[in-house]
Amino acid sequence: MTISKPRLYSRLVATSLWIALTQLTGCATASYDQQADQQITSITKDVTLQFVTWENQAKEKKPVAYDATFYNKAEADISTLEMRMEASQDPATSKLIDIFKSLTDQLEAVRALHKRQNNLSEVFAHAELQLLSVQLATLTTFELSLKGGQSSGSSKDKTASTATSQAKTKASGANGVVSKELGGGG
Repeated sequence: MTISKPRLYSRLVATSLWIALTQLTGCATASYDQQADQQITSITKDVTLQFVTWENQAKEKKPVAYDATFYNKAEADISTLEMRMEASQDPATSKLIDIFKSLTDQLEAVRALHKRQNNLSEVFAHAELQLLSVQLATLTTFELSLKGGQSSGSSKDKTASTATSQAKTKASGANGVVSKELGGGG
């Protein structure tokens, strides 16, 4: 039985997010890293700004031209963050590998589609932002769970976990839209 690319992509994202949400929240024993926290915030802000801009351009029926500079910067920023967060010898950080792989693969797939079409639809830009936000929220949850060396039952952990859950809920319908576009169906 062969699995289509959109279905495989959808499964990869869903599996990665499930692993992240079930294993990262509350199980981290690594030390809080303020610079990593700031990098996550910066990447999240840059990605959100770019996709909201693209979504609004598409909404106004303006072309959403391929922007190699954005993709290059995002990939470099994510790679730098990954090296920093995985540098710890703590076993909890090894669980981040799947998150970063999924995030990088997703961004590469969007880059390829955007470069091929030299445009993005409003619906796709919105859905892709939701999926990227879930992954970035998972990294934020992980880092915030380390802040202050708090136990997994703290209110900060619950707040971060709630933020991740809310991002996952918002993205629940985005998988189909993104899979259709990336699979060449749109």
